[in-house]
Amino acid sequence: MKKSQFVLIAVAVVAVALIAVFSGGGEDGGSGGSGSAPQNAPSGATEITFAYSPEKEVLLKALIADFNASATEAAGKRVFVKGENVSSGDAQLRITRGTYKPTAWTPSSSMWGRLLNFEADQPYVADDNPSIVRTPLVIAMWEPMAKALGHPSKKLGFKDILELARSKRGWGARCGCTTLRVRRTRRATAS
Repeated sequence: MKKSQFVLIAVAVVAVALIAVFSGGGEDGGSGGSGSAPQNAPSGATEITFAYSPEKEVLLKALIADFNASATEAAGKRVFVKGENVSSGDAQLRITRGTYKPTAWTPSSSMWGRLLNFEADQPYVADDNPSIVRTPLVIAMWEPMAKALGHPSKKLGFKDILELARSKRGWGARCGCTTLRVRRTRRATAS
């Protein structure tokens, strides 16, 4: 990687971090910033292509707009961030093939960076990188099923779901029944 490319990436990462700190994390509900941000890079500006995964759009769209409206300069040139909402898998494949070359990329998981390095057989992404955003993973189910697993007296986790999935008796192992019955209702049809 050329020194100038490294500098641009560093500027982009610092810019996004500063925007997040000083803007309060996009508390305007993702309205797109102050409204005075240019949509396209001004003539002569250094354009930073910043690819991000879809779950970050509400946060980053407003932050990028605010940054672009601030008319920040580096090395005497205006810096303009062009945010692109790209799914992590799509970005990883396109970067691997050489058909997509963002200046900076924030995938949904560090796993995508490791996969990129493996498939491209190049060290595009550092082995150790900071997490900008964490997305919680949750388990949702109907209340009777949660109670069969011990909720609310027992804190449930993915381990419980895996045990259930691996059990030959399935839900029968938890609810004392041999089969899970599904209640069907008849719909009245008008003649």
